[in-house]
Amino acid sequence: MGTSRGDNGVIVAAAARGDQSAWNDLVERYTPLALSVIRRYRLAGHDAADVNQTLWLRLVEHLHEIRDPQALPKWIVTTTSNECLRLLRSARRTRPVDPLAADLAGEADQAELHASCCVRSSNRRCGRRSRSCPGTARRSCRCWSLIRGCPMRRSASG
Repeated sequence: MGTSRGDNGVIVAAAARGDQSAWNDLVERYTPLALSVIRRYRLAGHDAADVNQTLWLRLVEHLHEIRDPQALPKWIVTTTSNECLRLLRSARRTRPVDPLAADLAGEADQAELHASCCVRSSNRRCGRRSRSCPGTARRSCRCWSLIRGCPMRRSASG
């Protein structure tokens, strides 16, 4: 490192002017801090690398706006936290789903809904309360109501 480790202001000012050595000093100095924040959010692999890369991109974009170079560590912690949260929020919105597994799970859910509908109408003809069943379970109850002696009803009533 070409610059004294103690003088953050000099390093930040030099990096803002385009000094590659100063920029390398900043990255070397604050990468462990950024990685510790990323680990607190339990990100690993590509996600951790994406957040780390985005942090340094944000710093390049905003380095000239840093008024107090001594506040840079707090800026890094805050920006890294915000990027981790952004990544986690976007991951929740885009969960990969296996369409075949989803269909099978949906069928199991519908059978369970049908069974609970039949249990609710235990002493009545199966499907009588089919309006209370959602979606395809309602259609299933209607179909079962056409079949004498609904097996679900028999097992529910005794």
